[in-house]
Amino acid sequence: GIRPNVATYILQMDYRIGAGDLSGAHAAYEALKSEEVNNGEDLSVINKYIRELCSAPSPNYERIISIIADLEELKVRPEADTLSAICLLYLRRDELHDIIDILRAHCFHYTLDERARIRDALFAYCLDRRNSTTSAWDAYIIMREMFDETDTEKRTQLMNEFFDRKRSDIASHVFGHMRQHIRQDQRPTSDTYVECLVGIAKCADKESLD
Repeated sequence: GIRPNVATYILQMDYRIGAGDLSGAHAAYEALKSEEVNNGEDLSVINKYIRELCSAPSPNYERIISIIADLEELKVRPEADTLSAICLLYLRRDELHDIIDILRAHCFHYTLDERARIRDALFAYCLDRRNSTTSAWDAYIIMREMFDETDTEKRTQLMNEFFDRKRSDIASHVFGHMRQHIRQDQRPTSDTYVECLVGIAKCADKESLD
């Protein structure tokens, strides 16, 4: 006469996720939704499930959106690493407005360490040569808008990445954004100027030099 309960379905979800059986995990998730959950004990495995869905070779977008909507209905914020996975999925789908919307809704409620993890996911996306220059630029623009605390060192790495991609025009914009920053400690150093000028020289881009 023992019937499954919240703990049963959480364990089932975790096992199915670990086995790569996302359909089985979804069946357990649907069963879990019919149970009364206290103290958010299911949130960890739900976040894990969303991350696995986002990283699947062919993500089930409708299912991901449905689960995100479930969390929003419960007024629950996704974990920082989950938000990172969602943002990268949106980037791959070129849904930039959705990234901005979800970051504006949640990003400023995270700790600095959690914010750094989200930012670093976007940063790594920019440096991944499998991603197009246009998509990397989109990720940079989002990172610049939502993570103003990004230090000069990381911004300089991004500048050099665009130089390496032979896009000195974009790299010069990154440099210009550093120069315009309201905080002195976020502005380019003399070494940054040198790296920018060397990058322009390698690209032989007179317009960017001007």
